[in-house]
Amino acid sequence: MTRKLNVVVELFNKHIEGTIPKKKVPKVEVFIGKINKKKATETKIKARKVYINARVVKKLYDSRCKENPKEFNLIIQNIKQFVINPDDIYKNESFKTATHLLVKKKDKHSYLCFIQLQRNKKQFKIMTVFPVSDDSYLDRFKLM
Repeated sequence: MTRKLNVVVELFNKHIEGTIPKKKVPKVEVFIGKINKKKATETKIKARKVYINARVVKKLYDSRCKENPKEFNLIIQNIKQFVINPDDIYKNESFKTATHLLVKKKDKHSYLCFIQLQRNKKQFKIMTVFPVSDDSYLDRFKLM
C-alpha cells in the first residue's frame, strides 16, 4: 500500500524545492483541511476550510529553510495538524492582513499559523507559519 504524501509536501516538491530565492512560482493553491468542528463552534468561526498557495510555501522556504531546514520540514509536514486541530484560536489585530491565528503546541514551541478570511467568507488562506518559544508573544492577540 502506497502512503499518500501530505499536500503541502507535494506542492513543495513539485513547484518549490531547489528554486533560487525570490523566484516566482506558479499560482497553485491546495486545500489543507477543515478546522476542527468543535473548536470552530466554540470560537464562533463559521468558515472552516483552509487553503495554502505555492507563494506562501515559497516564502516559508526562502525565509526558514536556509536558516533552519529542520524547522521548515517540521512546518510543512505538520501544517495540516496545525490547521485541523489547533490548541487555540485567536483574533488578530484589526489592522493586520491575517484575520485569525491558529496555535498548536509541538516540541516545546507554539506554532503560529496566521490565516486570512477570504472575501467570500467561506474559507481561509494561510498567510504564514512560524514557531515561538515564548508564549507571551500571544498576549497581543484576543483569545476566542
